[in-house]
Amino acid sequence: MATIKIDSLQSGMVVESDVVDHKGRVLLSAGTILDEKHQRIFRMWGIAEVKIQGAMNGETTDEKAAPSEILVNDVATQQAKELFRHCNLEHTVVQQLFQIAVQKIAEANDGGAR
Repeated sequence: MATIKIDSLQSGMVVESDVVDHKGRVLLSAGTILDEKHQRIFRMWGIAEVKIQGAMNGETTDEKAAPSEILVNDVATQQAKELFRHCNLEHTVVQQLFQIAVQKIAEANDGGAR
């Protein structure tokens, strides 16, 4: 888990812990898969950083990855979004299934090298 600055967030990242405003109100629940609208919401509420699953402190997941791995992950995320287009990605169980699908698709697209 790592704390990632809002400008470094990317669609498909998974929130590790609840995102709360300065009054303690939950803006986004743990386990939520981020998309473009979340970044705007965080800015409106003054959120500077978010704890993200799988990232190292001070860097985004993509900064650790090789360029080819980034491409494989991006393609896998887009393919999974198409498969899950009729599902509620805000639901915790669906989010977990989505992440598993992204991982499996990335492995298949990468020739099972992961």
